[in-house]
Amino acid sequence: TGYTFIGWKVRGLPDGYTKLQYIQSSGTQYIDVGLKANLNTRVEIDYRWIEYDSENTYGYLFGARSASNSDAFAVLSSDGYVKENSYLAAQFDGVSSSIQNTTYLDLNRHRVSLSADGLYVDGVLNRTYDNPTAFKTPRNLALFGYWTKSTSLKKGKVAIYTFKMWDNNLLVRNMIPAKNSSNVVGMYDLVTKRFFVNASSGGFVAGPNAQ
Repeated sequence: TGYTFIGWKVRGLPDGYTKLQYIQSSGTQYIDVGLKANLNTRVEIDYRWIEYDSENTYGYLFGARSASNSDAFAVLSSDGYVKENSYLAAQFDGVSSSIQNTTYLDLNRHRVSLSADGLYVDGVLNRTYDNPTAFKTPRNLALFGYWTKSTSLKKGKVAIYTFKMWDNNLLVRNMIPAKNSSNVVGMYDLVTKRFFVNASSGGFVAGPNAQ
């Protein structure tokens, strides 16, 4: 089953928060979304890679896995680099993937959806997964990064506009870029009413205020 992106209605933030168009990482920040992924997880994310960089491994959007392709749920670049000859890749548990379309990386804004139904890029099926079975990621999903195993985190250079996560078709995260009254920049979750901030060094760059 595919998904058609029809625009995400965002309700107002509480007093003291300002909605932003996006927040941007420099390769040192990430957000712990507070939830592990499993066979019934679906994530939709609106993002834009920041720059091509052949010197550092900054091609990680979100995810976690045990090791290799075990208990994996992630979207990243094919080789970990954000560069013109990379393409968008995804990992889902340890099952084999088939590629319908080779989607090369660019610096434009895109939306992707990852679930047992496959990887959709701007509403077009990009990958499918053969007979996936029950699994759970060993750690909570990282946003702006990717746990390649329980103790190793790779981070990305990326701007994120929205992040949504479902479990068994129940919306469990609806995160939008925001800053608080102290100008701390992060993602405000409209489901839990929590403000998620950087869990590592440095700080996110705030995009323009949203209308």
